[in-house]
Amino acid sequence: MNLAKQIRKQPQWLIIAEALFLVLIVGSVDIFTPYDMSLFVLYSGPILFVVWFSTRRAAVFICMICTAAWIISEISAGHPDKRMAIVIWNTTLQLGSFFFTMVCGSALKFQLDQTEAQVAELKPFHILAEISPVGIFRTGPEGDSVYVNHRWCNLTGLSQRQALRRKWIDALHPDDSERVAAEWGAAQRENRTLQFQARFHGPKGEPVWALGHVAPELEGNGEIRGYVGAIADMTQLRQLEQQVLEISEREQRRIGQDLHDDLCQFLAAIQYASSSLRADLQRKALPEAEEARDLANYLKEAIVRTRNLARRIFPVQLEQAGLISALHELSAATSRLFGIACSFEYDPPLSINDDTAATHLYRIAQEALNNAIRHGNARNVAIYLASNEEIVTLTVTDDGSGIPQPLRHDHDGMGLRIMEYRSHMIGGTLKIARGKEGGTVVSCSFRRGRSTPFTPTSQELASL
Repeated sequence: MNLAKQIRKQPQWLIIAEALFLVLIVGSVDIFTPYDMSLFVLYSGPILFVVWFSTRRAAVFICMICTAAWIISEISAGHPDKRMAIVIWNTTLQLGSFFFTMVCGSALKFQLDQTEAQVAELKPFHILAEISPVGIFRTGPEGDSVYVNHRWCNLTGLSQRQALRRKWIDALHPDDSERVAAEWGAAQRENRTLQFQARFHGPKGEPVWALGHVAPELEGNGEIRGYVGAIADMTQLRQLEQQVLEISEREQRRIGQDLHDDLCQFLAAIQYASSSLRADLQRKALPEAEEARDLANYLKEAIVRTRNLARRIFPVQLEQAGLISALHELSAATSRLFGIACSFEYDPPLSINDDTAATHLYRIAQEALNNAIRHGNARNVAIYLASNEEIVTLTVTDDGSGIPQPLRHDHDGMGLRIMEYRSHMIGGTLKIARGKEGGTVVSCSFRRGRSTPFTPTSQELASL
């Protein structure tokens, strides 16, 4: 390679002179060899030399010189056939073969030059991929990895050799692999880009949350050549979100307790005072006694509404009696507050010992109820909790106007995002769809014993 660079740096006249010197050597050897020993192939050397390092015009000139050298060697070797027609025919064939060599060499050089140019253009991108803080991978049409950068290896805990032996989805956490594989299969069939959030196995086996994109790489005829993907580490963001969620839960509990223990007691005192006032006004036979009675009734209703609101904000039953009792209370309170038919059923025996999973399921049911009432104008809502040995599924069905389909993530509301986030926090899958007879069906499924919420240490929080 260094020799080729040195030759290209030479002036053109020197390159042509070197080619002529090679022709002279080949021609001289050809003159002193017997007639039946052909050295024709050696003339290709000077021609390819000029093709590689000089211009096409110079290559044509060398082809003519090689033809002349061949003729001289033939005459000097004593060509047996002196007929002019035969001489002209052989000379034309030799000249044509020399030009054919020149054309083939030029075509090969053109292809190699294009390849080198493409490699030179891609080299900065390769460097960028290697130093990128984002994990980058490239696969074949079936998803087999053909390239991964160092960041991908750091996020997935795989070496480059290990990563190139498997499909990219094999690096996913078991709790998310089935879901992402299904989403990716749909994206493959529809020939579109996939965006997902999932966990990967970290270098030490710890779950690493990542936001990923996988896009098809198309040939000129539209066929899929492979896929290019990137994943960005979201672990610290998830930890912060978990902390914000826990702070929100604590604030809701505090507000609920304040409403129940403080405001309700204060309203009860006012109700007692209004009842006493009503009794005094009745003894004096004053007409204002009826107004005092209405005031006491309004205060009684305010106390009931405040207690129901406190229970929705801070589900005491969830902590004291578990998820089943809390969902019973949620359905009853919803019916009382909004005047709709809200029912709850479950498959006994059913128990969820994971407090974190129970809290997230309760909040998902609560948010689904709010959406059904406020946005769907539902009059009947059913909450159903089912479980087997591995899977727990919460389903909320309503008869409202139904959620628009297809559901676009860039247009959905904060409530839907929160439900999806809560389902991911327990390693679950959230599905939202229209019911067969109208309305909306919200379901959340997760595996028992696999809710893995983030509980960052104080050192991790300090580093954020």
